[in-house]
Amino acid sequence: MSPDEMSFVSEKYGKLDFFEAPSDKWKDTCKHCLLYNSEQCHRACCMGIHRSDGKNGYFSIHQMPE
Repeated sequence: MSPDEMSFVSEKYGKLDFFEAPSDKWKDTCKHCLLYNSEQCHRACCMGIHRSDGKNGYFSIHQMPE
């Protein structure tokens, strides 16, 4: 798995981390993502079909900046 699959740099939020979704349901993935409904959403590697590990998930801030 490439390191760029585990994070995404957002213009608005900065570095976001990938989190595996608890299920494949839309409500468990896209709606949790900070990139949801943004132009950057289409560039983030969050769907299993586009990832080398096959996992579905979303991008969020892992640790809030101080």
